Amino acid sequence: VLEYSALVVSDDFRRQVINGRDLSASDVVDVHGSFGVGEKIVLKDRRGRVLAIGESEIASKAIEPQRDDSNGENRLFKYIRVLN
Repeated sequence: VLEYSALVVSDDFRRQVINGRDLSASDVVDVHGSFGVGEKIVLKDRRGRVLAIGESEIASKAIEPQRDDSNGENRLFKYIRVLN
């Protein structure tokens, strides 16, 4: 089994993944692992279920969970596949 670094998202955002909603830092509750821009990562819910696979658009060191960036300037994640 391959282990990917992950962004753990809030329960509210979890319900929006199926619609491909852009992820903002305020939706992130935790960062698992270390990754750079363009690396494959996964989105997980708080229970550890994988919700989507994608590419990071920002390095893990630059993400501040629970920070409000409502201006939407910092895109964090590019979807490759959403899982049901």
